[in-house]
Amino acid sequence: MSAPQATGELLIRLGKVASNGQAFELTVGLVLAQSLGISPENGSLVAAQLGVAGTLKLIAGLAKQDGYPLDANAVVRWLKNADQANAGRNRAIHVPWAADSETGEFTSVVERGLKLKPRPLSELDTVATQLHDAILEGQALLKTAG
Repeated sequence: MSAPQATGELLIRLGKVASNGQAFELTVGLVLAQSLGISPENGSLVAAQLGVAGTLKLIAGLAKQDGYPLDANAVVRWLKNADQANAGRNRAIHVPWAADSETGEFTSVVERGLKLKPRPLSELDTVATQLHDAILEGQALLKTAG
């Protein structure tokens, strides 16, 4: 695979992760809004200020409260998947990727270091799927409101 073709494949996959990441953030804001009993707009506003990780922690705390309006057990299960999807998204989007000009093999900076590590593009497909699944699961939670 030539480097330009490989780079195009990388951009397509990063785009899918970014797109799913935006829909995931919206879903997290909607779950927060239902958890707090506020409008979706205000839920998204609060979630934007907290960031995804902070919002997920807040939802986890709310799910432990008496009178929580969603299925708390389902929310706890979703939170585990949502945390993993968010971590994958952060690794995929916030770490620089590069293609070797001769081999087309992709590398990225290893976390907590500056060494490059080979990474397959399929890792991005996995992250995009995790985000998609977390979106669907989060949207299903919204239907459990009592």
